[in-house]
Amino acid sequence: MSIISPLRKTVTFQSDQEAIDYLYGLKGRKIKLGLDNIRYLVDYLDHPERNFPVLHVAGTNGKGSVSAMLESILRAAGYRTGLFTSPHLVRFEERIRLSGQEISMREVRAYLELLAPAVEAIGASFFETATAMALAYFRDREVDVAILEVGMGGRLDATNIVYPELAVITEIDFDHEKHLGRTVEEIAAEKAGIVKPGVPTLVGARKQRAQQVVRELCQARNSSYIAAMEGVRVENLQCTQKCSRFDLITPYRRWSQIELALLGAHQVHNAAVAIRAIEELDSSRFEVPLAAVYEGLRKVSWPGRLEVLRRSPFVIADVAHNPQGIHVAVHEMARIFRPRRMIAVFGVLEDKNYERMLELISPYIDHVVAVTPKSVRALPAPELAAAAERLGIEATAAPSIAEGVQTAVKMAGSRDLVAVLGSHFIMEDTYRTLGKRLP
Repeated sequence: MSIISPLRKTVTFQSDQEAIDYLYGLKGRKIKLGLDNIRYLVDYLDHPERNFPVLHVAGTNGKGSVSAMLESILRAAGYRTGLFTSPHLVRFEERIRLSGQEISMREVRAYLELLAPAVEAIGASFFETATAMALAYFRDREVDVAILEVGMGGRLDATNIVYPELAVITEIDFDHEKHLGRTVEEIAAEKAGIVKPGVPTLVGARKQRAQQVVRELCQARNSSYIAAMEGVRVENLQCTQKCSRFDLITPYRRWSQIELALLGAHQVHNAAVAIRAIEELDSSRFEVPLAAVYEGLRKVSWPGRLEVLRRSPFVIADVAHNPQGIHVAVHEMARIFRPRRMIAVFGVLEDKNYERMLELISPYIDHVVAVTPKSVRALPAPELAAAAERLGIEATAAPSIAEGVQTAVKMAGSRDLVAVLGSHFIMEDTYRTLGKRLP
């Protein structure tokens, strides 16, 4: 079994660092929405996406968590899984996983050497290159099934090159409005771009306006529309500081005493969507024992989502980066941990609706320590602190992420909680500052 596709390499990187620098350099290219580039890349690779079944997951919030749960369940069922997600927290390799293990840097370098001539020929983007790499890797490593998380939107996302077994659409709300639209209906239409003729579409979105858009598109494209939560009830819910426990009644069965490793009621909803996706898979192609569902949810790992990094005071990180997501995260922190005070280490990208985020978290947060994420698109910390103060929230601008985390921890008493929020791009320094092992 070859490690890379059987095409002649014409580019050689002298080191892993040179390869990753080249890859990150592609981020400077202007986003060009559309599928022409990914079509070129998969054709160059002899269409790896046609060699394995795919579950395709889109949505505004919850798509990464649902993808992680689906992968964990299918791996527990004995399948050799591929998982492609974005963005990463610390390392690029987190984005591409084989049966739970990250692709190696040696393999990343080999695939970049293979892809670079085609990437340069068409000016492909970072995400298009990463998507093509993942598809080739999954083909070459002979996965039984791959779970692909949409990067942005759906209709014009590079992952939409696949023809999946099942399309899954999670919660739909406001994010990336510049590219996806200014209304829920417009955003839903972009997410529903992953709907394919003859492929069932499971919809976990709870906004009726979004549901209607997806339903109409499914009808137009001859895709069966499945409302994930229709006929579904959650009972006996217990959200603890270590896990969530609940019973789930679906149209197929009663799932009793489920234990979910991810914290928060919103993750229980995501777990319900994941379970419904497993139930709707073609049973002639996928055999998933009930025990695998329980094991997969009990063991699922998805760092940066209500992740407890420290106790006394609690330091909890969540990379939610849009208004709905960040409001849910802070609400669940307050509900589950019941702190005396909450101090936020908050960093956002400049294209995010950070003023609305601040409005939504203001009832919970006593002080904001603003930090600048490690991204060229970052909003400077002083601007974020000023926005918080305009809303009547006490705020401090920290000169670095590390100093921001240290300041917040020093401000917090033993019964307080430090919430690290707003961006994937503040997580690496947060882990290092707290002496946590990088995920």
